[in-house]
Amino acid sequence: MENVAEFPMSETVAERILRDVARDSGRLVNTVQYGANQAIYELISSAQIKQCLENGQVIRPPENDEFGNWICESYKLCSGVDVYVTTAIRYEGDERSAVVYVLKVNNRTDP
Repeated sequence: MENVAEFPMSETVAERILRDVARDSGRLVNTVQYGANQAIYELISSAQIKQCLENGQVIRPPENDEFGNWICESYKLCSGVDVYVTTAIRYEGDERSAVVYVLKVNNRTDP
């Protein structure tokens, strides 16, 4: 069964999974750690991350990484701050069992 083709995940499916997982925080894993020298205006709260995932839109199409996760970036204007959240979706066929890892959080686009 190793010759089975895997279809790319669409933005619509990714948004649906992110919204579902944001409502069920038991499947949401935040791996982001802020540095000691990071300015206060760069910090994004966990509520803003959750709001971005639950109500934002996927701005970069999901891409499969070497571990089988789907990496995508979401955007939402939250409390006057542009919030960008990069996530890895561990998706094994059933959307209800998907786990989302927050990999990167930013309040501006990266160069």
